[in-house]
Amino acid sequence: IRLGGTVQIQPGLLRDFYLIQIPAKGYADIEYGGKHIRITPSQWSLLSPVEPVLIGWSPDCELLEIKIERAALEAMLVELAGVTVVEPLEFDLEFKREGGRAASLHQLVSYICNQLELPRSPIDRTAACSRLEDFLLAMVLDSQHHNYSEAMDQQNSGAGQLQPRFIQRAIDYMESHADETVRLADIAAASGRSVRVLNAAFRKYQHLTPMEFLRDRRLDNARAALQKATGNSVTVTQVAHQWRLHHLGRFARNYKRRFGESPSTTLKRSRSRGN
Repeated sequence: IRLGGTVQIQPGLLRDFYLIQIPAKGYADIEYGGKHIRITPSQWSLLSPVEPVLIGWSPDCELLEIKIERAALEAMLVELAGVTVVEPLEFDLEFKREGGRAASLHQLVSYICNQLELPRSPIDRTAACSRLEDFLLAMVLDSQHHNYSEAMDQQNSGAGQLQPRFIQRAIDYMESHADETVRLADIAAASGRSVRVLNAAFRKYQHLTPMEFLRDRRLDNARAALQKATGNSVTVTQVAHQWRLHHLGRFARNYKRRFGESPSTTLKRSRSRGN
């Protein structure tokens, strides 16, 4: 936005969106909830829809404004922190561009702006744009202190009891499709997150990759099938193929590592009980 003169507006309460203001030139004076700050190219503002706002821009002010839907940001907060939003999400009013997490946010914003100026950008694609929006929301929540920051820090430290909901979506998908051919991309699509984000989250909360988690679920299902087997109608090979564990040597090694015995031993014990 290039204003070209002294401008003052009083939008009052923003209500349904958050507003990041990033001056490239000049300054702006902001009054918010009894506080007054001046933002410059090295110091930005993040306005929350909690208190009335008054903004005055200098004649030479040029700035970028990022409008973030309140519902989308609160939904991301719930997913990242595992909390119920009772009190309105409110950020500290000002933060500096350089240093710490704000610098990473600035780099992301610069990248998005540069991409938007290209005639054909990868972020024009719907899927890429959606993932980038999620990343931006998460970065905003992580970069600037707010009244739920402690809950997020607790969750990120592993002390929180709830994992993000998208991990459970991935688990539900894997459990319901364990006897089918499943690719990592399929799991990511079901979770609503990128492969990279999903891998990182699984390592953090499950201490496994998604495909390792799926392998273990299949091993559990194979063991249950072998334990129920009676007579000679069921074989180890049949059960392994049923649960998409096609490499029999690897299946036997992983099975023994997980359960302390070979699959054939489990089957023999089940047959002896049946007899």
